[in-house]
Amino acid sequence: MRYKVYIEIENIFDEEIPRRINPYTGQGYNPGVIIPYSMIARPNPNYDPSRNGKPRTIELGLQLLF
Repeated sequence: MRYKVYIEIENIFDEEIPRRINPYTGQGYNPGVIIPYSMIARPNPNYDPSRNGKPRTIELGLQLLF
């Protein structure tokens, strides 16, 4: 029997990585940023909870091989 222990960490420094980029500034949308007229009818991207990527995630595992 063999075993393997592993750890996988994503976004180790817990940075807020924007998923949607403002084409005028090249930065991610933040609360208070002026949005273009084409986005008026859509939900405001400044308050969209999915505007940033996933926070830090840590996965610890054990694999048993018979």
